[in-house]
Amino acid sequence: MVGDRSSGKSSLLEGLTGLSFPIASDLCTRFATQIVLRRAPASEAAVSISIIPGPAANTNDEVKKKLLSFGRKLEAGAFGSVEFSSILDEVCRISTYPL
Repeated sequence: MVGDRSSGKSSLLEGLTGLSFPIASDLCTRFATQIVLRRAPASEAAVSISIIPGPAANTNDEVKKKLLSFGRKLEAGAFGSVEFSSILDEVCRISTYPL
């Protein structure tokens, strides 16, 4: 979704996912966030997090490799707002240029 600053994008994502998106900082607006929801039996429910490099990263093989190597997978029951916030912080540190 796209919209003007303070137009409720983070609030809508929070309502859809039940996760707290950082609203008071630039963290959310610095990264495009893709959320894909799939039906699965509760026993198979999991959360997978990865980074899809954007156009700027694709011009630098070292940066692209670093971003593509990031990945986290957690069982759904072990994932919540605290883990989400921690992972966003980690992504922010990883994707800071230059390497």
